[in-house]
Amino acid sequence: MSYSTIKNRIVADIQDITGIRNVYSYENPNLAGYPAACVVAVNVNDIWLDSMTNEREYVFKVRVYQEMEKTTPENADGIIDNLIDALMNKFASDYTLNGTCKGCWVKSVLGWVDREGTIRTYELEIIAKDLISI
Repeated sequence: MSYSTIKNRIVADIQDITGIRNVYSYENPNLAGYPAACVVAVNVNDIWLDSMTNEREYVFKVRVYQEMEKTTPENADGIIDNLIDALMNKFASDYTLNGTCKGCWVKSVLGWVDREGTIRTYELEIIAKDLISI
């Protein structure tokens, strides 16, 4: 499949998750509501397997943002905490991203960032791999 097809599937999977208000296929500086998720590409790598095949690796970052000023830090943590398993389970159950790749792997990290104010974040790294005939 292609980069765009894989990215679109990641966005669609996140849109299916109850509790995420807005999903963007780019790093949007003006989020329309929280929690919001932004999907951005980080890397595309080819790994040589043999003279006829490369393994292509697409790496995406998904950042989930939850503001802390209109709610409390404790509530912001709770909102993010409730999304962690939902996001991890979504990509575990859609391992091939609806057939757009041979498989995907997910790693994640929690953090904070100053954006319009203090924001609680949850970041996933999604690595999707496919075989490319050359």
